[in-house]
Amino acid sequence: MPDKIHNLLDQFSEHTIDDFSICTEDKQIRLTLTHNTSEVHVLFEDVETYLFLDEELQTVSISNPQHIKPISYYKNGYGEFVTVETNLHGDSRESRVALPNFLLSLLDASMMLEAESIEVDGVKYSIKDTRH
Repeated sequence: MPDKIHNLLDQFSEHTIDDFSICTEDKQIRLTLTHNTSEVHVLFEDVETYLFLDEELQTVSISNPQHIKPISYYKNGYGEFVTVETNLHGDSRESRVALPNFLLSLLDASMMLEAESIEVDGVKYSIKDTRH
């Protein structure tokens, strides 16, 4: 399945993200990719976490910025993120670990997200079955 998702997303390497929306209540992120007259609709579902990369982190994180795909998929996650809560006594604990499995290249920034499925033009692909 990971190869199938990589091959699918590679088809859109010349596309750009033209429209973008986040619906936190439904845990969804919607995109419209465009290239010339071609338009592709993408829906990420069961989005548990997402975060935007600032310009400095984006430059360090992307190995070849000359060839950035609009959507990249990482089967085993793209890094690991931990939310740490600290109480009034200074004690801290991990409250959530995120393993973003997609990287979106937006016009001015990049976004990492953790989703359990991706739908491309109405065809749904489950991601949760491919992760360890």
